[in-house]
Amino acid sequence: MKLKLADYISGFKSQDRVVLGRALSLVESSLASDQKLAAELISRLASSHQSKVLSLSGPPGVGKSSFIEAFGLYLIEEQKESIAVVAIDPSSHISGGSILGDKTRMNMLSQHEKAFIRPQANGETLGGVARSTRQMVAMLEAFGFDTIIIETVGVGQSEVSAKSMSDLFILLVQPGSGDDLQGVKRGILEVSDLLCVTKADGNLLESAKLTYSQFQSAVSILFNEAPKVILTSSFERLGFQELFDEVKSFFQNDKKIQEIRQNQLKSWFVEALKEELIHSRFSDEKFKKKLNLALEGLEISNFKETFSKMKENL
Repeated sequence: MKLKLADYISGFKSQDRVVLGRALSLVESSLASDQKLAAELISRLASSHQSKVLSLSGPPGVGKSSFIEAFGLYLIEEQKESIAVVAIDPSSHISGGSILGDKTRMNMLSQHEKAFIRPQANGETLGGVARSTRQMVAMLEAFGFDTIIIETVGVGQSEVSAKSMSDLFILLVQPGSGDDLQGVKRGILEVSDLLCVTKADGNLLESAKLTYSQFQSAVSILFNEAPKVILTSSFERLGFQELFDEVKSFFQNDKKIQEIRQNQLKSWFVEALKEELIHSRFSDEKFKKKLNLALEGLEISNFKETFSKMKENL
C-alpha cells in the first residue's frame, strides 16, 4: 500500500525506520509521481537539525567498509552518536545490476540500533555517487542522524563529485602507496580535508608509518593549506579520537559550514535543472526521431555537420 505525504511526515516524527526506508526508495524511483512526492517530502522535512555529513573515498583494498564499521561503532559507543551510511556500489554496464553487499561487510554496525546503512547502486552516474545520493542525505539529515557517511565507489579524478554533497571529504590511503603518489591523483588530494593512512597494525604497521610520513611531507609541499594526515587502524581503533577531534573542530566553524551548505544547494539546483532539461528533451518524440535519423546517417566525414544540426534542436 502506497504511503501518502502525511504518512511519511508522521513516520519521520516517530522515528520509524521502515518509513525512512520507503522514503529513500522514493528518491531512487524513476516514476515521475514518486519523484514529485520525494521532492515535496524533502521540502516539508527541512528543519534546523544539522548532521555532520562526511564523504569517504579510497582505492580498492584500502578497507573503506572496515574503516566505516569501526569508526561508526566508535562514534556510537564512545561519542554517543547515531550514524547513517550511504554505501555506493558500482552498477554493471551490461545488466545494470549491483551487488549491494555493504551490509554484509559491516555486519556489526548494520545490526546496531543507532546505525542505519543504505546500500545504493550508482547506476550510470559518474563521480562515485548515485543520482539520488544528495536527496538521500537530505532525508537522513531530516530524520535526525548525528553523522552521515557517504562511502563512494572508489577513488579517481571523478570522485570529486562526492565533495559537492558533503561537508568534509576524507581520503583513505593504504600502506605502501606513499612511494607512488601518482597513484593518488592530485585532483582528489585537492578536495580532501583529511587523509587517513589505514591498516596501521600487525605486519603493516611499519609500512603504514612510512606512508604516513611520506604523505605528510608531500601535502606540505603541494598545498598552502595542507590536509591533516592521520595514522589509523580499524582493528585497534588507532587514530579515531584524533579523527573525531578534527571532525568536531571542523564543524565548530558555523560560518564555513553555512558557506559550504549554500554552495551545495546551488550545485544541487543546477544539477537538478540540467537533469530535468535533458530528460524533457530526450523524451520528446520529435527530437528522438530526428536523433535516430541523424544516427542512421552518421559517418566520420559528416560528424561535425550532423552534430551542428542536432545542436540546433536542443
